[in-house]
This record gives sequence, C-alpha cells and structure tokens, in this order.
Amino acid sequence: VLCLGYCTIGKSQTALPAGNFFYATAFPFWDNLYIKNGTAQGIFYTIYGNTPNRTLVFEYYLSRADSEEEYYQFQVLFFEAKSGLVQFIYLNTPDGGRSAIVGVHASSSGPFMQYSFREPFYVLPNMSITFDTNQNTYTAVLLCGSTTCTMDQACIEDMCVQRGRLNFVARWSRRNSRGYIIVRTPLNNTIYFGNPHANSSADEGRHEVVGDSSQVDNIYWPSNRIPPKGLYNICFSTGSSLLNGTNKSPMTVTVEIRHFQHPMKTMIHSFTKSTTQLNECLNTSDTFIGSVDIRWSSVTKMNVCREQHTASVLLNGNILVVGGTNRGWDPLNTAELYDPLFGNWTNVTNMTTARIYHTASVLSDGKVLVVGGKHHGWNVLNTAELYDPLSGNWTTVGNMTTARRGHTASVLLDGKILVVGGDDHHHMLNTAELYDSLSGNWTNVGNMTTAREYHTASVLSDGKVLVVGGINNERETLSTAELYDPSSRTWITVGNMSNARRDHTASVLLDGKVLVAGGSNDDWNVLNTVELYDPISRNWTIVGNMTNARRYHTATVLPDGMVLVVGGENNRYTLNTGELYDPSSRSWILTESMVYSRNRHAAVKLLDGKVLVIGGINNEPLDSVELYHP
Repeated sequence: VLCLGYCTIGKSQTALPAGNFFYATAFPFWDNLYIKNGTAQGIFYTIYGNTPNRTLVFEYYLSRADSEEEYYQFQVLFFEAKSGLVQFIYLNTPDGGRSAIVGVHASSSGPFMQYSFREPFYVLPNMSITFDTNQNTYTAVLLCGSTTCTMDQACIEDMCVQRGRLNFVARWSRRNSRGYIIVRTPLNNTIYFGNPHANSSADEGRHEVVGDSSQVDNIYWPSNRIPPKGLYNICFSTGSSLLNGTNKSPMTVTVEIRHFQHPMKTMIHSFTKSTTQLNECLNTSDTFIGSVDIRWSSVTKMNVCREQHTASVLLNGNILVVGGTNRGWDPLNTAELYDPLFGNWTNVTNMTTARIYHTASVLSDGKVLVVGGKHHGWNVLNTAELYDPLSGNWTTVGNMTTARRGHTASVLLDGKILVVGGDDHHHMLNTAELYDSLSGNWTNVGNMTTAREYHTASVLSDGKVLVVGGINNERETLSTAELYDPSSRTWITVGNMSNARRDHTASVLLDGKVLVAGGSNDDWNVLNTVELYDPISRNWTIVGNMTNARRYHTATVLPDGMVLVVGGENNRYTLNTGELYDPSSRSWILTESMVYSRNRHAAVKLLDGKVLVIGGINNEPLDSVELYHP
C-alpha cells in the first residue's frame, strides 16, 4: 500500500474505499507481505527522465508471511506529465492476488477504483494496470514483447494467444515443420487443427492458429463457454517431417495448461521419432503427453465472510449456512441460503443468537435445528433454535440441559437428535442429550465413558452412533471410541484406534464401514494416517495414508463411494489440495486442487452429487465458494 497522506494500518482488509487510509492511496497489492531477513528484499524508489517528463517509480520486492519461499515483485509508477495517472506493473505474483486487494482511492470516502478483491490469478506476471483518476477508468493488459495482450489472452513466444476459461498451448523447439496439439475432452471429443470446432456453439474447445503455426499451437475454451469437467488427454503430433530431416536429435514439447483462476500447469515431453497417430489422443497413443483432471469451478461468493459455520442441505436442495465468525472475529447471527439451480446466495432472517462452534441438523420435517456453541467472550450456550424453510423464520425451542460448544449432533433413524460431549468453558463433557422434534424438548441419556471435545460422531447403518477420538479434561488426545445404542440409550466402548487424534473427519462408507482420516495428536503433529472401523467386528484396520497430513479439513462421500478430502492445514500451511479415497484399493489419489486454500470450512454434497465447499479461513475468514464435479 502506498499512502499519499496520513493513514493508519488496520488489521483487516476491506473493500475500497478503505476507512484506515484517509487520503489518496494506491493499493498495488494490499496483502500480508513483509521484508524477509537476510535477503535483498525491500521497498525501493527511483526517478528517471527530465523535467517536465519525469517518472517516479516505487518497486516492492517482498515475501508472504505464510509462505516465505514465494516472493512478490511489482512497481508503482507516477508520471509528471500525466497528472492523475498511476500505473501498476507486476513482475512476480505467485498466487495471482488470491488474498490481495488492488485499486486506488482518493480518500476513505471515495471516489475509488477497485480492480480486484481477493480474486485468485487476477493479478498476473507481466501485467500492467493503468488507472486514470481523471476519467475514473482503468485498463489492464499483459505486456508481451513489443505488443500487449488482453486479459483473456496469454503471452507465448511474444505472441498473444487465446486463454479464455481453459487453454492448452504447445510450444516446441524446432521450426522445421508443423506439429500440433491434440486434446481429447471428458466428452470424448477430439480437437486439433484438422477438427478445430471453430464455430461450435456447444461448450467445447476451439483450435486457434498462432503465428505461422511452426512453433506454437493452441486449443482453448472462450470466456463465455464452460469447459466440461473431468479428465483431458493431451497429445502432440510431430507430423511427418519434424523428426525426419537432417536433425535427428530429440525434440522437446512443452504444454502449458491454464484453467481460469487456477495456477498454470506445465508438461514437458521429448520425442525421438515421428508420431504415427495424427488425429487421436489416447493414453496408448505414441502422441500421448499426459492427462489433467479439471474438477473445480468457482461459484458466487457468500454475502458474508465466515469460518466455523455450519452448512445444511435442505429437502429442496438449497443450502443453509449459519453463524460462524467473520473478519472482525465476532460470532455471527446471520444466515444465508444458496440455490444450486441459479447459483446465487440470499440472506435470510437472522438467528436470535450469534454463535460459533455450534451444530446444525436437518430434521425429518425439513426444519433445521441449531444447537449450542459460543456467543461473545466465553459465553457458552445451551440455547437452540429452529429454522423453517417455508417461512424463512427462526423459532427458539427448549434449552439443552447443559451449555456446550465443540459438541456433535447426530440425526438418529427415528428422527431424534443426539447431542454429545463438547465443553462448557470449564470442563470437557461426557454428557449426552436427546432432542425430540415432536415435543421440542430435551432428555438426558446415558453418559459416555470418556468426556471429550473435538471428536466425531457417525450414525451407522444399524442406527447406533460411533463416537471417536477428541480430547479429554487432561487435554490428552484420545484414541478411544464408544458406541451409543438408541434402543437402550446406553454406551459401550469398542476397540481403540491405532492413533490418537482430534480435529479429524469420520465418513460412513457405502458398505457401512467408517473411514477416519487425519487430525492431530498430543504433540500437535498433524496426521496423514487413516483407519477403518468395521461395525461387525468393532475393530479398526489401518489403511493407506493420505498424501497430505491435514486437520480442520472436510471429507465427503461421493455417489460412487469414493471419499473426497479437501483443504485443512498441516504443521505449516493452510491447504488447497484435494484427494480421493478409493474403498476398493484402500488407497488415495490426488485430484485437482481448489482455487483457495482453506481450513475450518464447510462441505456439503448437493442432490446432484456435486460437492459445495464454503468459506473457511486462510489468515482471515473467506467468503469464497467452490464446486467439485465428481
């Protein structure tokens, strides 16, 4: 941030105009950056040219607080002969501005121009933004050799190629003859120069002729088209003469894959002889370079940033998001509704009580019961309220016997809600109580053997409830598990896990087994270990480890029985990675990463099988929402 007058630095970012910056301010990259010790990093300035055509340049060379290996470099230019113009030039922006605000304002009350607000990969290397404060307009371009490209293009070999929502561009090292890229889409359509789809009205890619076609070839989806989700095969045909001339040395082909709002991926392959398959792209083809899985799309953001919220799938398929905390770190009483059909969010009536660390359960009549949690300060709640989707209103119902936060709530087969454990601010709890939606009252049931918080609770196919892990009153992480029997309203202990864990996930698989993944242990080490509970033997089996250790993640069972685990944090960073557990092989495979790194988020499976990932935190609470396409 470059203040041109008095300003104070606030803890939280805001949309422009920003109240902490009272006078004219440039925001080339408002984010949590710092000068790393022992490096040449810093903030520099210089003036070049002669009066009256001098240019003042500020250059920033900095690191991110949560990712020291990455550096950011950008410039701010002011022009003596062009009063009212300011230019930002970006040399290196590893995350594309996913948590940055970019723009200018004249004062804390405006006027202002905002280019981006925490938008990933909106700020690209070799990009220039020129703000004209006289006309209140700005222009963003990519600097590309002696020319400039528009923001839906990419600069390749000093040429502008179409980037759109997705593109595959091939570059090769030899100009002897024409090669070309071939892409087979998830819909089994093959696109290449001989089948360009140039006038396609469907959501399919198109081939673009680039330059003289002797070193660059491109296939892209325009910005107004939606690329199909799934696996893309990428091939390259050397043609008949690229490797048949006097130069017999291997030819290297580089393929760059740009998916809108995702980091660029690169594949490199060397060919030692000419390919024979000219118009096909299978993983058995001699043209094959590799595959890429495109699974995520960004959807409309929530109206409020929030983490530690709940998300519930209503009977009509809409998603109700409730409570949590925002960038001011205050518990929220707000709620909003996501409509998957139209892809938008609508504010609904506020809850009576703001709360965080609560639970939300969908009852058999479609209403949503929100229970407990923490209010402001250390005020732990015993209150409960009910959301009616038909009226859009909240109604308070009977209070729990015990105030609690960090508990679990499970919908039993008879429609009652079992609330278990948590803490009341003074102690971890072993108590459990049952909510009857017909009477609106609570009943104490048998206590667990062990008091616990940050555990999981899973309803098994026989109606029993498996409670696993967490921490006890001695702050010890637990490996124990116990089983609640609704018919007797009592608990029995079952076999212990191999690893004590808290802040893990537990997922009931299609065969009835329970998959427990990740979390952390007594030493605060984040785990990648995974175990499987068998309800018949009541014992645990260790299965394949996740690729990434993680806690505060989510796990969602997909329609095909695989389990999608996304986000969370390890011992150092918040994660955007996702991986899939395959019950048949008991192993994990990586899937495409999310746009945003996030932990303490919510994830729900929509009625069509897609997975909606909502909010969470990465340094600050998020309003971003992403959709996974299985």
